[in-house]
Amino acid sequence: MNKIYISPDGRDENQGSIESPLASLKAAIMRSRETGIKEIEIMPGNYYGVSVVLTRKDDGLSINASKGNVTLYGGIPIDAWENVDGIFRADIYTTCKKWNVFQDLYRKCVFRVLEVNGELRNRSRLPEKGFYKHLSVWDHQCLSACDGHWDPKPTNHQLYSLKYNKKDLGTWLDTDSAELLVFHEWNASLVGLTGMDDHNGILYFSNPTDHPPGAFAEKNYLANKYIVYNVKEGMTSPGQWYLDKKNGQLWYKPLPGEKPDNIKAVFPTEQSVIALENAHNIHINGVTVALSDSPLINAEYGGRALPGAIRIESSENIILRDVCVRNTTGWGVKISKCSQNIVIENCHFYNMGAGAVNFSDNIHGSNITITRCICHDMGLIYPGAAGIYGSGEYNTIRHCEIHDTTYCAINDIGNRSLIENNMIWNIKQQMQDGGAIYLVFAEEVILRGNVVLNNRNSMTQAMSYYFDELCTNCIAENNLSVNAIVPGQNHIAKSCTYKNNIFLENGLMKIRYPLCYDLHFIGNILMADEIIFFGPSSHVHYPLPENLTEAARKCISKYLDADGITVFRDNVVLSRNKPPVIQVEFNPGEPEIYMPENNLYGPPGFSDLDNGNFTVRPGSLAEQVKFPALSFKNVGCTGQFEKLFKKFWPQEPNYIYGWSAEKRTLEESEESEES
Repeated sequence: MNKIYISPDGRDENQGSIESPLASLKAAIMRSRETGIKEIEIMPGNYYGVSVVLTRKDDGLSINASKGNVTLYGGIPIDAWENVDGIFRADIYTTCKKWNVFQDLYRKCVFRVLEVNGELRNRSRLPEKGFYKHLSVWDHQCLSACDGHWDPKPTNHQLYSLKYNKKDLGTWLDTDSAELLVFHEWNASLVGLTGMDDHNGILYFSNPTDHPPGAFAEKNYLANKYIVYNVKEGMTSPGQWYLDKKNGQLWYKPLPGEKPDNIKAVFPTEQSVIALENAHNIHINGVTVALSDSPLINAEYGGRALPGAIRIESSENIILRDVCVRNTTGWGVKISKCSQNIVIENCHFYNMGAGAVNFSDNIHGSNITITRCICHDMGLIYPGAAGIYGSGEYNTIRHCEIHDTTYCAINDIGNRSLIENNMIWNIKQQMQDGGAIYLVFAEEVILRGNVVLNNRNSMTQAMSYYFDELCTNCIAENNLSVNAIVPGQNHIAKSCTYKNNIFLENGLMKIRYPLCYDLHFIGNILMADEIIFFGPSSHVHYPLPENLTEAARKCISKYLDADGITVFRDNVVLSRNKPPVIQVEFNPGEPEIYMPENNLYGPPGFSDLDNGNFTVRPGSLAEQVKFPALSFKNVGCTGQFEKLFKKFWPQEPNYIYGWSAEKRTLEESEESEES
């Protein structure tokens, strides 16, 4: 016997042959260790309550799915429902006992995802749509990350409480079960409750928020909002559910046609379905991993503190190929503790509570390769989570498609790394700041041949290619940005280069580089109705505004010698409605026309722009600056570029979404309120 077989109809007491298969992956791993057989084949079907750990004992192991769907659930199914006035109810304690899930009573009754008949269902929420507005105030200026964000620092009371409007909530609120999603600027905090002061209108949290409630409210309409999840009163639509944590009861409002005897509901009991700890040369192929749990903690920036359904620690030479991960509370894959030579290839991640792949704690690791993966519908529980979040060095993200996520698509990758030929769209659907590809503290990272497509109707500033604090010697070349409003964003970055990129806007385009040094813009094509460059100048400096706090003044003063763009040549710039301008940082006056020599101004001369053909016509301005013939047909991994480009780039310019239109809309709104 050269393989160990697993089947839903098997028994762990069996031999493990194809005629006498085992029932569980855990038993197969133990049999592999006993026999030295290094190949496990999983027969099609659903496997529940899966939680395995691979170690050095399993070096060289290959886990493969047979043809057909193999789903490894990090949870268990509910078999017994009762109908209570049209709402289905199940006892979670009884289910756990039946499946021998012996966790403490509190942990048994805490989960945030539920799968019914293979589909993710929504938790109950209040309000039914939109948000509640809270009354907490934090009006201090935000500092850079280098300076710790806040001065003064928020107190524990400010991080563990929120003042609410009494017309929204009352003593009916089940503080044992309810959870709040409190919005900030670039993230949001999910918190439990320890109690409420109904007299003073204060809620008290079981875990801290990442920022004090009310921070950023002066610039972000979401930053004084919150949502209440998991309350019985919030079950307003079919398909919603509510978990009564105190009594261990799950309530579900069925969809039409669903009956207690024809639904298969599964809830998570495990934080990790497959874990690799100090493992080497492991291959996992073709399986689907579904449902994972997570503790209620401060998820921290980017959701980095949350667990992954597949956990890889201190491991080397690991391959995940054709793996699907769905319906998680946290991450799909989390890599940490000096792991290296990890390949994630042809994988599919969707319905993520956080994001797809997180190797942000793999600071001393290297050679993480994520290629030809599809990642979408992410940040469903933790909207501040990035799609892919990394660190370390010599990593690669290539030919992936990332879309429909609440924050950044890619947030860091590690030094001396490559982000290449990825296609990104419909990002930052809730959170602000950050970018489609967003780097912080990065050195020598190359962004090449990527595409970012943005829906300008939402007025989201996608900030396609963003070099943030202390990024040094990074390059963005041969990329495309469509209707991102801010295709190039930089902040406290140094010696970074934008070269041979195409930036397209139907409206205003902003190129931003506050507090930056020695940026180079060489051979790019910029097309928009209006173009504003914003940042410091090597020729003109202005004093800081008087309304800054002392802490903010001290922070910014370190960068007063910033010189912004020092090289701007061989670009083709088309600003349709008026000449491009530069707004020098801290200059209270009007912007000045910005048309440096050694550039060309006018239509670049693409062969067929509206159909995504970026070859250049003979004699065109683009040819004169020797712009390369870029093609994005092979970007991503599904061949959708042309179809998606036409969706996000209307053939007729849509002038309503410009700077003046934004201002006019605000003025009209104010006039309407006054009348």
